[in-house]
Amino acid sequence: MSQTSSRFHLPYIQPAQAQKHVTHNEALRVLDTVVQLVVESFDATTPPPGPAIGESYGLGAGATADWAGKDTHIAVWNGSSWDFVAPQEGWIGWSKQQAGQWRYDGTAWVEMSAGPVDQFGINTSADAVNRLAVASQATLLTHDGAGHQLKINKSAETETVSVLFQSDYTGHAEMGLAGATDFDIKVSPDGSGWNTVLSAAADGSDVTLAATRITLNGTAEGTAVQVDSADGTAGRILLGGTTALAAGPATLTDMATLDGTRIGGFNNSDSGPHDLTGQGGDRYGMMLQVQRASGRRHRVYQTLSGQMFHQHESDLGMQPARRVFDDRNLLADVGFNSGIPTGGVIESGSTVDGSYTRFADGTQICWSLPQTIDATTASGALFAGQGAVASFAKPFVAAPVVSASLVAGDAAAWASVRDVTATGFTPLALCSTSTSGLEVVAVAVGRWH
Repeated sequence: MSQTSSRFHLPYIQPAQAQKHVTHNEALRVLDTVVQLVVESFDATTPPPGPAIGESYGLGAGATADWAGKDTHIAVWNGSSWDFVAPQEGWIGWSKQQAGQWRYDGTAWVEMSAGPVDQFGINTSADAVNRLAVASQATLLTHDGAGHQLKINKSAETETVSVLFQSDYTGHAEMGLAGATDFDIKVSPDGSGWNTVLSAAADGSDVTLAATRITLNGTAEGTAVQVDSADGTAGRILLGGTTALAAGPATLTDMATLDGTRIGGFNNSDSGPHDLTGQGGDRYGMMLQVQRASGRRHRVYQTLSGQMFHQHESDLGMQPARRVFDDRNLLADVGFNSGIPTGGVIESGSTVDGSYTRFADGTQICWSLPQTIDATTASGALFAGQGAVASFAKPFVAAPVVSASLVAGDAAAWASVRDVTATGFTPLALCSTSTSGLEVVAVAVGRWH
């Protein structure tokens, strides 16, 4: 009969054995060590100072001092020395310090939660390709107090990372990065031939829909849709009932012989309102043409420069286009380009030097701010005073005509100016007696172009 058990090597009490309690207690000591195995730590190699009775350690490779030669053993302090128990493959214990389970693999203690798992299957089998496999009605990935992000990574731009949708293990839809960094959505009728139905450039510059027909159930809205049936903005989706654009070419370059009632965009056209303004932006835009029963045509242009024009046909033929003024350009900044007025009709405003009004024909009027002058310097039979050089609110192209007057002061006084230039003048005050505090203002009339 063997003197120890086959698994834990517990000593048996032999027939007629003296001091049976010694053998019995040794078996209890081993059981106390290995049953519900809990140690301070695994992979320990150096005995701790002052251990408590029953304090246990799972020894690692290279154990030293009292543990020398006992690698992988379970060491237990009995109060005066260390007892050792050799583990067997498959034993599992808990480490207090490492807060995890460890398993003895036959050669060393291995932390069960450490290191990668080659394959993992839940309710189904994983394989070399599908290393994580789940058979379930649903899979939940939820947050841990904030947001949640699912990351799918590939090794290089030319590789593919995607989500594949299958029916009975045949692929029918796929979305992801296929051989590039652009985002694609693909579909397949049989899992073999694939068609890309949507592709979004990685830099966000372009989104392509590749389908022979697109069905939208509902109302299309937004900046990509026509505002109304007359909206000819390039690239917008046409509203239902819009037929004018279909009556002629979408882009017109020669409108000299254009007939019919239609709406269209014109591009780099010499026969539009460009000749009236000379502005490059007026070579492009949208045109609405209405042709009367008599054959005479009327045209309305909306150009890229923001101008609107009207053109009509008379017995003498198509007349030159004329600009249409409204609340946006009647009172607006005026301009002049290559002999042609541009911008508004009347412009008015003020600066630190006074106020002004400009007209599209080139006329400009400036009003100066009041300037106080003391006429205390004797000049013959009069007394005179000269103010500081005053600047016009807006410059003229040449010296304007300036008239001055007194805002307040002696009735026997008058105002004048001298040294008039395109940008300013010097005010003067004259009086029959020595007088202080005369306020002089001036009005200048001239041309700004």
